[in-house]
Amino acid sequence: MNTTQMNAIGVTATENALLVYNTDSNCYHFYNGTLWKNLCVAKATGADTAAINKAIKNYLSNVTYTTVVNNIQIDSSVNNYSTTNVSNVNILNVDTSVTNVSNTNITNTNILNVDTSITNVSNTNVSNVNILNTDTTISNYTSSTNATFTNLTVGGQTINNLIGDSIATQAWLQKGNNANPNNKLGTLNNTDLHVYAGGLERITVGAGVGNVGINQGLPTQKLDVVGNVQFTGALMPGTDAGTTGKVLVSQGTNSAPIWVAPGSLGTTGTPGNNALSKTTAEPAGVNCPNGGQKIETGVDINANNILDASEITATQLCVQRRYRPTRRSRSCWPSRC
Repeated sequence: MNTTQMNAIGVTATENALLVYNTDSNCYHFYNGTLWKNLCVAKATGADTAAINKAIKNYLSNVTYTTVVNNIQIDSSVNNYSTTNVSNVNILNVDTSVTNVSNTNITNTNILNVDTSITNVSNTNVSNVNILNTDTTISNYTSSTNATFTNLTVGGQTINNLIGDSIATQAWLQKGNNANPNNKLGTLNNTDLHVYAGGLERITVGAGVGNVGINQGLPTQKLDVVGNVQFTGALMPGTDAGTTGKVLVSQGTNSAPIWVAPGSLGTTGTPGNNALSKTTAEPAGVNCPNGGQKIETGVDINANNILDASEITATQLCVQRRYRPTRRSRSCWPSRC
């Protein structure tokens, strides 16, 4: 402080031994209970106060300060700058100025407010902070190397709620999400989606036409599978599951197969030749002692509707009539001789 500020201190005789640094004289001043003594002025007799002043400066230049502060406020100026090496602070306010900078190496702070200015910067190396508020400015910057927060508020929202909202709207969780129709899983640019399991790519969704590959990194069809396919439901081309006994028949490229009956799969063949028979009387003799009929059968190979001799493949000899007496007449029955 300067001389005016030093003289304005309302010290009493009971507050002797008060020591301040005077920025006008660049010297330490000691209050002896009656007045301020400049330690830079050497006396003709007694201790060399200039040497004492120098010794104090040398000592304080290398000392690490430990300060216990109930309330420190850095406020309402163009430039407020606070550097604290070791401090226990109940309330630290860095507030309402163009630039507020608080550099803290080690501090235990109950409430740290960095608020309502164009630029607020709080650099904290090691800090235990119960409540940290960084709010309502154009630029609020908090850098923490190692910090423990009981409650961190950013932009008027607690860090727990902020993280929770961000996860709910931006991330897919292993425990599931309360999704809405606007949620998406995948890529929004022209990049394939790769799904890994066991360190290997298992499913690939192509960004081009949406082909899906299973164990196929470059799928060329809507579903491109490398490996066996097993399913328990129906195979339903065009939503048609077919009926029992029908088989699938391909309809060509880019068309769904259809279910058809197996019997409809063959082609119509060339009409065959007719079978013919010819009956002639067989007189009694060696072939048929009592006489009878000769029946010849075969296929009409030349399609002239006549059973030619060369077309006969079977002959039945001695087919005769057998008579069974009745009251008025006899009926005959053909039989083999």
